[in-house]
Amino acid sequence: MHSGQTKSSAARSTTSLTYVAIGASETFGIGTNAPYTENWATDLAMKLGPQVHFVDLGVPGILIHQALQVEVPVAVDAHPNVVTVWLAVNDIIGNVPVSSYTQDLNLLLSRLQAATPSARIAVANVPDLTLLPYFDNYDQQLLQTQVSAYNSAIASTVSRHHDIL
Repeated sequence: MHSGQTKSSAARSTTSLTYVAIGASETFGIGTNAPYTENWATDLAMKLGPQVHFVDLGVPGILIHQALQVEVPVAVDAHPNVVTVWLAVNDIIGNVPVSSYTQDLNLLLSRLQAATPSARIAVANVPDLTLLPYFDNYDQQLLQTQVSAYNSAIASTVSRHHDIL
């Protein structure tokens, strides 16, 4: 390492890909024995290859509106080639209106695209939450309706931004 070169830039010069995962507890790894290594984002990073610089920004309990201030600036600073976004379950639990969620998702994707125009961005939708024991006490019909509404909003927003669903 020569003078003026930081450790991170030296590491980045040998890294072929920077992958940033934006998300909540699912991304962080809550519910596993070793959250830092046993989560879907780490699994994906491993599949992308050994030269991947991986940044897991998952924050348990975070809403998409909070992620705009907490996670997106860090993601942009990492200069990613690949970004995944999985934020919605906490918003559903928190009764965030779909219109507010959609506005925030649109803003999140716009900020990422403006700051990292060559990055590939993939956004996950919401699985069937009625299958999870955590949601047993929820009104199952209402939950299915909410998941469907969120998934429609996610799909249309991702399509408008020409990202990957």
